Amino acid sequence: MSFFDQVYEKLFPKGNTQPVTVQKVLHRNERYMEEYSEWQTKRRALIIKTINNSLQLSRKEIEQNPPVHLLSSKGSNGFALGYSEIYTSSELQFLLDWFAEKVLANFRYKRANADITIVEKGKQVETIEKYYLKPKNDFDPPIDQQFGNILIENSLMDNQPNYLKFMANTYSDRNYTEARNLDELIDFLLKPDN
Repeated sequence: MSFFDQVYEKLFPKGNTQPVTVQKVLHRNERYMEEYSEWQTKRRALIIKTINNSLQLSRKEIEQNPPVHLLSSKGSNGFALGYSEIYTSSELQFLLDWFAEKVLANFRYKRANADITIVEKGKQVETIEKYYLKPKNDFDPPIDQQFGNILIENSLMDNQPNYLKFMANTYSDRNYTEARNLDELIDFLLKPDN
């Protein structure tokens, strides 16, 4: 092996498994918006009712379909909604947008970020669409953190629906008010008449 080949191999080793990552701003085209609008009038209420039923069963630790997993730790709380045959392929995307719209329209939140990240994971490609929402504040302590910073994330694996995650991350220091109970927000989002 020549000196050049040795240097080249050190710089670019065979089997380099660094994932390819692409990140861009989340943008919805006109056709998507038309389908989203139609979904809101025809299927949203049924889907929200179905998710709410699953959430209530999950809170009682009863298996359900669609699967809802409660996520809870000291500073992060929320739920993950697994994909089910109950949904059409676009419905987790529609829920992502609808949840973000409802939070922004009904609570003192602003959109801090909206993006799509595409990551190559071995032989699969994961696409994550997400909204990151933060409370609107005047930054005079104690800062009103409301429910905390909200992350809403839709994951697709090889362009197939995977899961939808809704999380709130809170602060626990004296510069912030105590966070509101996230169940209040989740119950509001999943009210059948919303």
